[in-house]
Amino acid sequence: MENLENIQLAALLHDIGKFYQRTELKHESKYGASGMKGNHSKWSADFVQQVFENEEIENLVLNHHSPSDSTKNIADFSKIIRNSDCHSAMERIDEKEKGEPKKDPLYSVFSRTQLGDTESDLYYVPLEKLQFDSEGFEKLKPIKQKEKVSKGWKLVPEYKKLWSEFFTEIKQFKTMDFQSWLSLMKKYTSTIPSASYVSQPDISLYDHSKITAALATCRYYYKIEEGKLKTTSPYSEKQSVYLMIGGDISGIQKFIFRVSSPENARKGMSKRLRGRSLYLSLFNEGIATKIIEDLKLSSANILFCGGGRFTIIAPNIESVKKGLEQIKRDINHSC
Repeated sequence: MENLENIQLAALLHDIGKFYQRTELKHESKYGASGMKGNHSKWSADFVQQVFENEEIENLVLNHHSPSDSTKNIADFSKIIRNSDCHSAMERIDEKEKGEPKKDPLYSVFSRTQLGDTESDLYYVPLEKLQFDSEGFEKLKPIKQKEKVSKGWKLVPEYKKLWSEFFTEIKQFKTMDFQSWLSLMKKYTSTIPSASYVSQPDISLYDHSKITAALATCRYYYKIEEGKLKTTSPYSEKQSVYLMIGGDISGIQKFIFRVSSPENARKGMSKRLRGRSLYLSLFNEGIATKIIEDLKLSSANILFCGGGRFTIIAPNIESVKKGLEQIKRDINHSC
């Protein structure tokens, strides 16, 4: 499974150079001068070289936009990452990156919600690592656009601080698997815009990287089992490479609010509601986790899990379909 692990890590870290590049930190590069506005792939490869001793991952990251430049033995893997990257960013096929990444923050998607004719204020997310309060809620508080100083305003100091914290935490680990990297990316890149376009940047680097890794996993399995994945153009594929798996736990409200008698309706109501809600949450996550483990996917393939529902993206191959049937039998038997 070494090939799969390398592909997953390379897909997850393929754009880490965007984070690195926006710090404007000077460094020696084996790939020549990248420049502050140069190829972010080189910055990604430089990062991989610093933290891994794995030339394959480094090569995959470096050439994820130009697979033909990869070494011959991993050219197909480079195409997998390139096409996964393109599909992950499918909403911006026709757009070119014309914004200013070092000035443009990540905008809150909720601030773009408009009810009626009333225009809502535009909010952006402060550039900092994810932190949680004692109840497990994120501490990040979106800031109004008008509170941002526009003239000469740059995010470079914030990027430098965040990068320093990111790199310091990396050094604390002797070895890191894919799940560890995924958690670290969530912590440090959830507030970084994936790209800066004419339209508002509202997709984080973490979300784009996570989806790219999930799609790359699917494409790898599809290529291995089907042996016919054509990777010429990411925008004209005729194969159904991906399979969406959805789960929905029915009867949630009835379960949560069920009482044995009217006399017990009020007794311990708050504690009972919290307990049952936690049970449903764990049950839902447990099913989603069983699916990805049995199908040999990663947690990146879980696109959504909450409210008694989950959505997983998997490779559209026969072994996965057979595996799902067995999982259904296992769950029905255990329940």
